[in-house]
Amino acid sequence: MQYLKSVIDDEIWYFEIDGQQTAYRQIVARQEGACRVSGSPDFYLTDQSVERMEGDIPIESAEFEAVWAKAMAPYQEEWNRVRQRYPEGRRVTGAIMFFSIHGIHIALSDGGYAVTAYEPVRSRVDHSYLYPHYLIEGTVQGVDDVNCWLVLGNCTMSGGTDGKETILRF
Repeated sequence: MQYLKSVIDDEIWYFEIDGQQTAYRQIVARQEGACRVSGSPDFYLTDQSVERMEGDIPIESAEFEAVWAKAMAPYQEEWNRVRQRYPEGRRVTGAIMFFSIHGIHIALSDGGYAVTAYEPVRSRVDHSYLYPHYLIEGTVQGVDDVNCWLVLGNCTMSGGTDGKETILRF
């Protein structure tokens, strides 16, 4: 992985990117101290390749990790509650929020967030279900403490929705 820092107006943007310039983690820090992160609960991650600009500064992973830890600190207490609420092996239900390099992002029905790999779900379900607001059920297989989300496996979908928004079918 490579790490970049970019100063744009009153914001400092930090990126963790791979060789294809795909962002895996991102932090946007404002001068007044507020941050938005790509992890839970902000999910503020570019959906395009990161284009290097003049003035971008390569940084060490240690600098990125220090900024990440500080930006994620306000969410740790809630994350610890979510981890306790959802032990490994528990079956959970939620609604698809969006898709990213990490997989399918899910808002759990009882609070908290999870991610599951896209391909195993796609290979098992009707493709018309793979849109935001469709319900998905899976088994907690682990946690991602870096991003503050659960990792699900053995996911199934029945075609139900959370009823929060009109579903577009193509």
